Amino acid sequence: MVDSGASICCLTYDIFKRSGLYRDHSLMKSDIKSAESVDGTLMQIMGKVTIPMTICRLTLNQTFYVFKKLNQSVILGRDFLKDQKAWVDFGED
Repeated sequence: MVDSGASICCLTYDIFKRSGLYRDHSLMKSDIKSAESVDGTLMQIMGKVTIPMTICRLTLNQTFYVFKKLNQSVILGRDFLKDQKAWVDFGED
C-alpha cells in the first residue's frame, strides 16, 4: 500500500519471516525507536532492513522499518515517494 501520510516505509515482522527475506537480509538496529500511528499510538520498531524491490523492470533498494503488527503488511511511505521523485495527483474535489 502507498501511504502519503506515512513518513517511512513499513513492513510487518510476519511478512519479513514468511517471505524468506530474513535468509538474505539481516534485520539491523533501527535509528528510529518508535513511530506514531494515525490514531496517535506509539508503535515500537523492531529493526530495519534494506531490500531490493522490483517494480516493472526497475529494481530499487528500499529501507523498511519492521514492526510487530500493522494494519497493512507493507506500507510504502513518503520516503519512498521522495526518493523515487513520485508525482501524486489527488485531483480536484
